[in-house]
Formats: sequence, structure tokens, C-alpha cells
Amino acid sequence: MLSYVNDEQLFTINLFATFVNNNYIKTDRNDWQHSWRIGIDNAEAIGLHKSLMSPIMMMGIVYGLGSNYSSWFLPTYDRIINSEWRINWDSWIFSTSSINLLDGGIKMKKFFNEMKLNEKEKNLFNKFIIIKKINNTMIFLFKSELLKNDEMIKCFIEMFINITTFSKSKSFIFYFIEKNWIKLFRFYFIKKLFYSKKYDYDGIIYESLIENFDTFRITSLLNDSKNLKGFMIDLNKFSLKNLRLKVILKIWNGLNENDGNENGRDNNNKIIMISKL
Repeated sequence: MLSYVNDEQLFTINLFATFVNNNYIKTDRNDWQHSWRIGIDNAEAIGLHKSLMSPIMMMGIVYGLGSNYSSWFLPTYDRIINSEWRINWDSWIFSTSSINLLDGGIKMKKFFNEMKLNEKEKNLFNKFIIIKKINNTMIFLFKSELLKNDEMIKCFIEMFINITTFSKSKSFIFYFIEKNWIKLFRFYFIKKLFYSKKYDYDGIIYESLIENFDTFRITSLLNDSKNLKGFMIDLNKFSLKNLRLKVILKIWNGLNENDGNENGRDNNNKIIMISKL
């Protein structure tokens, strides 16, 4: 099944937004700050901090649902979270309204297309990281400009964990691309001073990952010299426990499903009742 918003878009747009709003990247477009602020307000209104729910993802859902967001989603969500429907919410979530998912998916796609990085922004972003999808695996190539900034790495990891909830891909590879001077710096301090926090990005990344995922899901990638070059993360069959996120994920998946036939079809064919999570 195709998606209106693919995984490369998801990670690129959300990571760029968090870098901009944490002052690691500067851009002339006001959309990034505006959508971020409104997204935070909407997420917090339903009890989700931005560390759990990306403001940009939240805005995509708001745009996708349109008037249904306030008239149907908010009261339905409130009933689920406040226990009225908690036991059987997966059977009842769409029972109070028929939602046109085709129309909603197209609206959400339009929102993300408007948020796409322009060429200048792509060049800025790629100074820090390059993101590609190969088969079913998302590849993240970490540049030296990112690796030498501990706080930016933490910012990346928080948003990465956030977006893995919504991405179809559940297999990820982090690969470190260091400049030679950083390699020499790390070698000198590790060998001579035993420990250096200045470029301890591998430790920061690993510790952040195991705080959120089981250690068996994380594999170290070594080069021929047995030096760490990155990590592989396998989130297949990962169980989401947060009820609020489960509800949001259900709606995101419904909106983002695209059967590849947007044109020439009666929209009523896409008005469906979803009964199972």
C-alpha cells in the first residue's frame, strides 16, 4: 500500500523543523516556526508533549481532518482517554462518524508538500545529515557538522524516536561520516586522556536509544578495523504502549493510506468505517 506522505518526507521535514526551531539551522521561511508553534498548542491540548508528538505531524493531522478535527476527533478522543470508551475504543473510534479518508489524505499530502524543503534548505540540511530509503530500510548518514554537536544529536534522537511511531519503515541504519581531523581528535583523547566527552556522540546516541528501545533491537556496526561506524535499529513488532499515541497513530494511518488511484474515482468509495486497531 502506497502512502500520501512517504518516510523520507516524514523524517526530512520533521528533522529540519526541529533543527530550525532549536536554532541549529536558519531559514528565511516563516512556515517552520508558525506550524511548529500551532502544532505544539494542538498537541498539548490533547495531552501530548512535543517530545512524544511532533508539532508538524500534529498539523498534518489537523489539516487532513479539517472541520472533522474539532467536530468529531476532539470529542471522540476525549471519550477514549477519559475511559468512557477505553475498553472497546478500537471498535468504536470511527463508529460515531463516517470520515472521508481519501479527501483527508489529499489535504494532508498538500500540507506536507507545502512544507517540503526548497533547494537552499536541502543544502543546509545535507550539511548535517543525508536521509535515504533503500528497500525497506531508512539510512541516516551523519555528517561531521552534526556529530560534533552533542545537543544537536540529542535533538535529532528525540525527533527520530518520535517519527518512528508513524513511519512505515521499521528498520533503520545510522552511519557516521567523520572528517579525518575528528577521527584523530577522538583517537588522541581516548588513548591519551582515556575519555573525552567533546566528541562522544556514539555514547550519546546509544544511551538515548536504549532509554526508549530494548537493547536487542540495537546492533553496533563495525568497520574492518573493529571501529564503531554506526548502529542498526530494528523496530519490527515494537509494541506501542501510550494510549494517546495509539489513537493518533490509528488516525494517521487511516489518512495516509493511498491505494494509488486518487483521480477518476468516486470519493464516496473511500468513506469507510474502521473497526479494529
